[in-house]
Amino acid sequence: MNTTITINGKPHTLPTKTTLRDIITHITGHTITPEGRTPTGTSLGIAIALNNEIIPRNNWATTIPGPNARIEIVTAVQGG
Repeated sequence: MNTTITINGKPHTLPTKTTLRDIITHITGHTITPEGRTPTGTSLGIAIALNNEIIPRNNWATTIPGPNARIEIVTAVQGG
């Protein structure tokens, strides 16, 4: 079964049991540990808001967005 959610303003249809970690892995192409880091332990510089609530990185592997969820993925950028 599938569900439709919005990621950064665009609709996506995903399997119902897709976690935030699955979504980030798909979008970035990086393997992500249950703690929300790369296998080498580094951070991806990404934050996720689910329905306007920031989800801690260590909860990405267990958080499953519900139908019509709104996800915003923000990436840190260096500069000044």
